[in-house]
Amino acid sequence: MTTNKWGGKRTGSGRKKELSKDARVRSITVTDDEFGKVKEYIAQLRIFDYAYGVPGDCRFVKVTGEDGIFYDLVKSTDSKKHIEALASEGYTATTVSKTTVPACRFRDFTDGLQKYRDASIKNGTEFYF
Repeated sequence: MTTNKWGGKRTGSGRKKELSKDARVRSITVTDDEFGKVKEYIAQLRIFDYAYGVPGDCRFVKVTGEDGIFYDLVKSTDSKKHIEALASEGYTATTVSKTTVPACRFRDFTDGLQKYRDASIKNGTEFYF
């Protein structure tokens, strides 16, 4: 008897989850204009706000590129690896003090360097400086 070695459920296969477990597909009828506004509103809801400060085991990395300056937040143990990865992509990156970071939106890599979530500090709205 032969067995297929393709198809079916396998560990690690399929699309990776980007949303919380509570997110579900829902259907609503809207105009194109309304759809654009709803997408903007949902994007704002999903931005994590560090209103009460950043955890002590995290570091900000100031990244300079062609488009300007932006900030990334990483675990202190990952900062060197993150800076090296940015340098290999042509960016200049350095660790900076939390007090020097302006009100801004930034990339939050505190859950791992493979993916990030949008976040803000001090109610910041700008990403590039």
